[in-house]
Amino acid sequence: MTETRTLSPRALATRDTILRAARDCFAERGLAATTTREIARRAGVTQPLLHHYFGSKDALFDAVLEAAVSDYEDAQIEQWSRPMDDLRFFTHGLVVLFEWLGQHRDLMRLGAWARLEGRPLAPSASAVAITQHVRARLQHFHDSGRLRPDVDVDIALLSMDAMFKGYWERREEIRAYGVELEVEDLDARFVTQSIRMMLLGLLVPDAAEEALQSWSRE
Repeated sequence: MTETRTLSPRALATRDTILRAARDCFAERGLAATTTREIARRAGVTQPLLHHYFGSKDALFDAVLEAAVSDYEDAQIEQWSRPMDDLRFFTHGLVVLFEWLGQHRDLMRLGAWARLEGRPLAPSASAVAITQHVRARLQHFHDSGRLRPDVDVDIALLSMDAMFKGYWERREEIRAYGVELEVEDLDARFVTQSIRMMLLGLLVPDAAEEALQSWSRE
């Protein structure tokens, strides 16, 4: 596959067009049922050109996921640059995660398709780096005594991810739970209450109160 750093602006634009078309097709039909011919048609390019940029359908699928992770990494740049002991990691960072997942629900469909097709998604290098970064933050709070001593850092990491993904995956079925709210209102209410519960459940009382007060003032 051609390295993106060697591509001209026009070639980069073509590559991005293919990635967007592939993302839509894979989200709609899954990896197995999607053909490179269909992706090429939707992107407005030839199949040979698609193969020139990505080599194979599997490589294109992996590139779609890598590009999505890169988008998330860019969205969290401000959070990554904060000092390790900045409690806004739990508020601002989680809000960004919640909103980003809501705007990229097609990626959760990609993951579901991959699992159904017996192709569990292998984490990309960028995804691993993000996970390690978040875990390091949690471990720092644990070691500094601001995270409750009984909290398992790895389980906390999984829980934050699962809570928000679970919401967006089931959002359209919310009325089955007897919740009589407008969906638009529910998003804000859910993220606010979820972060509050996480702060109170993960942090020692003084740190949780500090984070909540700082968040309410902004």
